[in-house]
Amino acid sequence: MSVVDPNLAHHSPQEEKKTKEILHLLLLTYLQKENMRSFLLYSLSAFMLLEAYGKLPESLGNLTSLKRVRFSQNSMEGEIPGDIARLNQMVVLSLEKNKFSGGFPHGIYNFSSLKYFFIQNNHFSGSLRTDFGKLLPNLVEFNMGYNYFKGDIPATLANMSTLQHFLINDNSMTGSIRSSIGKLRHLQYVFLSNNFWVGDLQFLDALTNCTQLVALSTSGSRLGGHLPSSLANLSTNLRFLDLANNLISGNIPHQIGNLVLNLSSNSISGEIPSSIGNLTRLERLYLANNRFEGTITPSLSNCTSLLHLLIGSNKLSGTIPQDIMQIQSLVKLDVSGNSLTGSLPEDLGQLKFLVELWAAHNKLSGQLPHTLGNCLSLETLLLEGNHFDGAFPDIQRKRKKNQQINNSATLTVSGARKELISMRERLGRRWFPTEYVFEKLFGLKVPREESPFDKEHPGLMDICPRRWKDGMEFGNMEKLAVKSETKICPKKEKERIIFS
Repeated sequence: MSVVDPNLAHHSPQEEKKTKEILHLLLLTYLQKENMRSFLLYSLSAFMLLEAYGKLPESLGNLTSLKRVRFSQNSMEGEIPGDIARLNQMVVLSLEKNKFSGGFPHGIYNFSSLKYFFIQNNHFSGSLRTDFGKLLPNLVEFNMGYNYFKGDIPATLANMSTLQHFLINDNSMTGSIRSSIGKLRHLQYVFLSNNFWVGDLQFLDALTNCTQLVALSTSGSRLGGHLPSSLANLSTNLRFLDLANNLISGNIPHQIGNLVLNLSSNSISGEIPSSIGNLTRLERLYLANNRFEGTITPSLSNCTSLLHLLIGSNKLSGTIPQDIMQIQSLVKLDVSGNSLTGSLPEDLGQLKFLVELWAAHNKLSGQLPHTLGNCLSLETLLLEGNHFDGAFPDIQRKRKKNQQINNSATLTVSGARKELISMRERLGRRWFPTEYVFEKLFGLKVPREESPFDKEHPGLMDICPRRWKDGMEFGNMEKLAVKSETKICPKKEKERIIFS
């Protein structure tokens, strides 16, 4: 355990080191022998514990001048002692990322001056007192996420007029989200996700009063009902809106505006509104696993900052608009699990930053566009469950031409990702798709050489051979080959797609 006084920054390194050593010894001695008096400790206004474990002693309450305490990211455990209530000058209290348990620390209710309070990632349980907001009226930032709290949000929360960050996600909270939350006009970050709320989204009407709101998440919380039209009237500063994994239905309101919009895994229906193209600063759009129908609106091409476009697992029909290929910033595109027809757009190669393309399980047909070879960043390509024919584009030659060939790259075209991941986990990071993988996924037969790796791991011969023949062709797929060296299976951070 070590103790750090933030005010030490004004001293020389030698003085700082000496003072830290003195504080360390004094605090250890004080906490072990309660009858020892130390003026230095009593005069401390702040300290930080590093690499600490065990329980907090009752005697901590004797340090009555403390205003800023940080016990974060240690291995502290047990309940917070009741004598902590004597530290009534506390302004900053950080207990996050430990193993503290028990109910909400009652001594905290005596900290009327408390502004910053963090207890996330612990094992706290119980509920908040009904007078929570009256006893802690000056809170600016409050985070109790990732615990085991239950009960509802106290109505007195509305008394916290200075509250900016309110994070109570990943607990077992119940009840409804009160409309009185709209009285907290300085709110910026509100995370209520992964709890057991009841009711609908009408509280969003009240949040239109919070004009400084930047991020709002209520995902995974069983909220139902239709998306209210007030969604379009939320703060113009809103950059992140996550309502995924709920029971929401209805249509997306027009004029909605966010940089990150996540409505995936709900029951939202109707067409994707063309007005979504007005969100020219939109960066991530997640609409997958809903009931959207109709065609993909070409107006999405106006979202020129879009990085992720995930509209898979819906009921979309028609062709993939050529206009989408104008979004050259795209990194991930998922249109899988729909009823799309036609072929992949010829201008697909314009997406030079595309890393993942999911177009599986549609009714797509025709030849793959030769411009696919220009997608030099591509790592994952999922096309199974369609009616494509012809040859694969010569991507590897394109990579060589652009001096971007990677000899340790691997081919990860997979329709059974879970199985591939499982195999990869069994081998650590030494994974390479082989005869087994291609026969399993594509019905292809691939010749291979036996290698020393096969002999070392006889049960995995068909999963990860270390050495492949140059120019090896994969069954009935023209010009699909892997060029490799004996270093093909070393540890590597990620797999890439290589066609040649």
